[in-house]
Amino acid sequence: MNYLHFAIYDDLIANFFLDKLFLWFPTTRVNVNYNMPDTDRKSGISILREYLVYGRTNVSGAVEAFLRLPYFNNFLQEKEQKEKGKFARHLKKYVSMFVPGAGFEVSSTKRYTGQMEACIIANKHWQAGEYIKNCTGSVCCLTSEADQLLRSEGKDFSVMLSQRYKHAFLFLGPARFMNHDCNPNCAFVKHGNEVTFRAVRAIKPGEELTVKYGDHYFGINNSECRCAT
Repeated sequence: MNYLHFAIYDDLIANFFLDKLFLWFPTTRVNVNYNMPDTDRKSGISILREYLVYGRTNVSGAVEAFLRLPYFNNFLQEKEQKEKGKFARHLKKYVSMFVPGAGFEVSSTKRYTGQMEACIIANKHWQAGEYIKNCTGSVCCLTSEADQLLRSEGKDFSVMLSQRYKHAFLFLGPARFMNHDCNPNCAFVKHGNEVTFRAVRAIKPGEELTVKYGDHYFGINNSECRCAT
């Protein structure tokens, strides 16, 4: 998938579920000039309650219900069926965050920059070795030109460098809100283009979930890192 299409999908979905439904501040976006449609917050909350909170959990049913909302339906009207399928799969990643027992929630922090930004907080006990399977994301390969463009525009917050392949990827989905720490409590788990996490030590409710982005992500030996660990 073209990285710009991928980014628009993520920007649109994150704006609905996070910026407008629960966080009330703008999360980072690749397409900062994209004109977001009006959000029907009441309908969004109702769908989450109907399909995920009350009765049996039905993630697929919730995704279908969200896709019928004008917010998403209008965006997808001119798209081919294949593109609609890709969008629905990415939407499902965000819906899955709200499954009871997911074990985490997206919250806010000023820990890193002094400015309000998103983070992921545990809301249950996690044991070392457990997979945080509902916190997922996808990666899209970037050309060197696209990588340089995103960095020059200050939009490289979700650009990751594969140590194995020495290649840049755009990392999007709810998992992108897991912040870096030099002494993290989680580790990346990658299956093809899909990414999730595994707890590397015991984690308590209320503790921020963190992962190490790389040995030199924030300068040599992460000397410019602001995690304070």
